[in-house]
Amino acid sequence: ANRLLSVWQGKDRDEQGALLQGAEIAYAEALAPEAFSGMIQRSETDWKVVRLPAEDDPMLARIERIRNQEYLFCDTIDEQYVDMVGRVGPTYRLWRSATLEQTEWLERYQQRAAARTGSAGDSEFTRMQAEYAAYRSFRIQEQALFELAEAFDGEARPTVIRTQDQVFRLEGTLESQYDTWRELLRDIYLIETGGHTR
Repeated sequence: ANRLLSVWQGKDRDEQGALLQGAEIAYAEALAPEAFSGMIQRSETDWKVVRLPAEDDPMLARIERIRNQEYLFCDTIDEQYVDMVGRVGPTYRLWRSATLEQTEWLERYQQRAAARTGSAGDSEFTRMQAEYAAYRSFRIQEQALFELAEAFDGEARPTVIRTQDQVFRLEGTLESQYDTWRELLRDIYLIETGGHTR
């Protein structure tokens, strides 16, 4: 993010304006290719805006309204992330502390065991049992973290988004929620412009 900001700040106002226009047209083209195609010329190395819609283009105003709905989705997901960090954070910190403690104990045990190798202290079976118990404990903790990370990464809780006149409930992974939301936005755009939805 800091690198993007520094690159952005290194651009003059004209370059910043061109980038914003290009991003707006690329978004509009993704939502309504039939209305906005041909405005951006793409090559392997860059994009170039070759023509712009009229400033008072009603389709562009609709696209802007739809884009604001997408920002609403992103804000909702950000709020969920903050909530999830609040719920998962204490568990994760506890897991880290337990893992560190377990690792330190295992290192101390191995040092003690190495020092006693020739003595009549622990039997071979007792040492193996202790090492297996430490390993099993480590694997249980590792599995718990894996499940925690998988839940965090793959499956977000259902997202409820309220717009001016509707409530949408999106479920599944974050990626599938976003794809569903984009389809809904496209359908809204098509309905507003008299197009046909899927």
